[in-house]
Amino acid sequence: MNHIVVQACTSCGAPRHAHRVCMSCGKYGDEQIIVKEAAAE
Repeated sequence: MNHIVVQACTSCGAPRHAHRVCMSCGKYGDEQIIVKEAAAE
């Protein structure tokens, strides 16, 4: 039986899949994996 576990990100609180990088803030644990760029004005 396979099911998806959704947890709150420990950095930003957004919902994310367990054991995956948070797509909201780009962190996995305490490590910044994806650097988000600020929106250009």
